[in-house]
Formats: sequence, C-alpha cells, structure tokens
Amino acid sequence: MPNLFHARLLEVYELLAINDMIRKYICKGVTADEIHNVTIKEGMTPLTQNALKLARRHLISLAEVYRIRLE
Repeated sequence: MPNLFHARLLEVYELLAINDMIRKYICKGVTADEIHNVTIKEGMTPLTQNALKLARRHLISLAEVYRIRLE
C-alpha cells in the first residue's frame, strides 16, 4: 500500500531589498530598529505579518506563527 502521507512545507520569510534610501540609512550607522521601520515604509512585509497572513489563510497554525516570532 502506498504511503499517503504528504508533508507540505511553506517558507515564511522577511526579505529586505536594499534600495538607495535604505543603503543611506545603513551607511549612516543608524540602529537596526530604525532601518526596520524605514524598510516597512518602503514596502517590506515584516516576518510576523507574513506569518499571520498565512495563518489567516489556514496554511500554517497560530502555534507556528508564535514559534516563528520567537526565533
């Protein structure tokens, strides 16, 4: 009998595309929090927000969102 178990793996990530504005902030030596805030204003989706989107679509559990957030 064939094994009918199929694991579905999803990647949850935060991708930072560096543009000229973000590069300037990095070169100024500002804090990571300041850079994070600027990248969100520039359109980056934060890791937790991305994970919550997947949970709302029932693709991952809230427990998985919590685990991702703690890492």
